[in-house]
Amino acid sequence: INNDPRVNKLCTLLGYGQVQQNTAQAAAWHLANGLSWEQLAHKNRVESKYTGSIRFFNTLELRSALQLSSLINLEYERLQSAESQSPGYVSASSNASGS
Repeated sequence: INNDPRVNKLCTLLGYGQVQQNTAQAAAWHLANGLSWEQLAHKNRVESKYTGSIRFFNTLELRSALQLSSLINLEYERLQSAESQSPGYVSASSNASGS
């Protein structure tokens, strides 16, 4: 379970079939777990001394995940900015302090 609204958006897109599963997985690990794109590029799905290693993601999946996570981050930042500028908006921190 993850409460990050960016991951929620990603799961929604995956659920509606708007992104491929591996692309969504790479973006999710990047957003939710902070894995770098380099770490994701070197992540193996299978490691075998007999058949060799099979990467989890191919280049296209990683490029798509990078673009997708960038767009989701941009949308999230715009939403946060719009909410903080709204006249009736009360942030969680000011609400907790009694302001």
